[in-house]
Amino acid sequence: VEAILKEGQYATLSLSKAGQPYAIPMNYGYRWEEEGLTFYFHCALEGEKLAILKENPRACLSVVASEQVYSPDPTQACSYSSYFRSFVAEGNISLVNDLAEKVDALGVLMGHYAPEGSFSFGERECNMVTVLRLKARIWSAKAHTPKVQAEG
Repeated sequence: VEAILKEGQYATLSLSKAGQPYAIPMNYGYRWEEEGLTFYFHCALEGEKLAILKENPRACLSVVASEQVYSPDPTQACSYSSYFRSFVAEGNISLVNDLAEKVDALGVLMGHYAPEGSFSFGERECNMVTVLRLKARIWSAKAHTPKVQAEG
């Protein structure tokens, strides 16, 4: 799970409004905590995601770390498949309003994309974005990878 989350470049966040699905790719950061796995996202101060979340905070996210189509026989359509590593989680999304937690969450998010960097966020920068928190209630990971043949 850690390798998939570390390698993933974006999470597809899936929401639902009055039975209508809504999915959007988003940058993310994550943190393993004593109480579980928490994801952070940032977005504009208003928009469709926030309108949906006011009505229904339940969400699902998926991360794909690697994907490669392969076929042992390229002339046969049914022989095609994919190697992949993926992760899926469900939970409720809440807004991060506390300034100190918002600063921390943005640091976690930036740490995913630039782990060697050291970033600071002031009140001005924090007030320019909405920070979302998803505490994963359940999650799973799956992989279909090439078999490694042992030598000898």
